[in-house]
Amino acid sequence: MVLKHKLLLLASLFWLAPVSAQSIDITMKHNSASETAIRQKLLSAFEKYQLQKWTVTNKVMIDDETRIPFSHPVLTLNGIPSKNSPIDQDEELVAIYVHEQGHWNSVKHGKLSMDEAAAASKKFAKNLRSDFPYGSGDLVGTLNHVPVCYSGYRVLSQLFGEEAARKKLESKHYYKDIYAFVLDPANHPAIEQYLKEEGLTWQQFGVPKK
Repeated sequence: MVLKHKLLLLASLFWLAPVSAQSIDITMKHNSASETAIRQKLLSAFEKYQLQKWTVTNKVMIDDETRIPFSHPVLTLNGIPSKNSPIDQDEELVAIYVHEQGHWNSVKHGKLSMDEAAAASKKFAKNLRSDFPYGSGDLVGTLNHVPVCYSGYRVLSQLFGEEAARKKLESKHYYKDIYAFVLDPANHPAIEQYLKEEGLTWQQFGVPKK
């Protein structure tokens, strides 16, 4: 009986243990001071906000020469903060990280191809402009961004509060139509239904919604 209690205690301690930043592999393109600062900031945010829940790929590159973060083939973040991308701030860093991981989530765990996903999204996300800064540059990419941006909004709302999340995303200088659409509560049921049918959830990437 004593042994059983000890095992249960150890199991509970393991279950409640904080997410470890050791599970993420962050490399720096130039090993500069700015890249080092963002790397340390991400490691701290990873544990502080338990970002493992929204991590699909554990490979991250930080590059001073990158101006626009991207997800594939390696998730890459800009190493130099700017007015349009103050990545040295927690909300911005988490927003970008979760956004790019959201693309990985859709590609790795979604049931549909990009074209199929775009066709499914177009049924409820109509009249979105695809040209920059309203969309991502093309219609398929713009429509695929709808669930990704919505998931980012819900994650930021959970971590920083809905008001802060809304303010952060409304201030973006890009994806203006996409963010306007996902921030409208009237569109949330349709997006949630899409995620459910795709086998995706914003609560934790890679875990099918039941």
